[in-house]
Amino acid sequence: MFHQIFNPENGFFSSISKFMDIVGLSVVWLIACLPVITIGPATAALYYSVVKCVRRDEKHPYRNFWRSFQTNWKMGSLLTLLCLPAGIFLYWEHGMLRTLASGGDKVLMGSYIAMTLLLLLPIGFLCWLLPLLSRFESSLGGLLWNAFLLTFRYLPVSIALALLIFLSVTLTTALWFFLLFAVTPAVTALLASFPVERVLKKCTCTDSFQENEDKPWYLK
Repeated sequence: MFHQIFNPENGFFSSISKFMDIVGLSVVWLIACLPVITIGPATAALYYSVVKCVRRDEKHPYRNFWRSFQTNWKMGSLLTLLCLPAGIFLYWEHGMLRTLASGGDKVLMGSYIAMTLLLLLPIGFLCWLLPLLSRFESSLGGLLWNAFLLTFRYLPVSIALALLIFLSVTLTTALWFFLLFAVTPAVTALLASFPVERVLKKCTCTDSFQENEDKPWYLK
């Protein structure tokens, strides 16, 4: 009985271990994002390690994080240089339009609402782009094109992912509670992985694996 209670592989200790991994990976992600230009590879590494170690129960989450970060830092940093200025510009435009719409003009208010809805598309695009970076080897153009295709082919999923990001950022910044910073990055990646992984499995060619051959961890 006591052996079962204190067994590190039982449900209770396994849940505690996963929670600690979530906290640890969130903190590591925040540290890796400090140079700003590394936001892309850090986020790809966060997704990779959360799916592999928290969902698939593989070992060494931090080692997997840094391995993915090192593998993708060049391409991820380039994607950051491309996407971050565009994101800052759209955020600034959205803020300006909100300020103008606060005067009560119906046309401006309609434009503000329309832009708010349209912003879900680029956010959803990023929700495909970085998991693709973490999983597949591709050129810059190939990554951007595949993320674009997935954004519109699975539009409801893209919108749901964008809303998840919006909710996560809103809760963290509005409450301004430090503990949220220690869990929301990895929790958001974990929640996003459920719809994303279903799609990525469809995009993965499984014909090259024989029936008795060990498949990669993401196909198990």
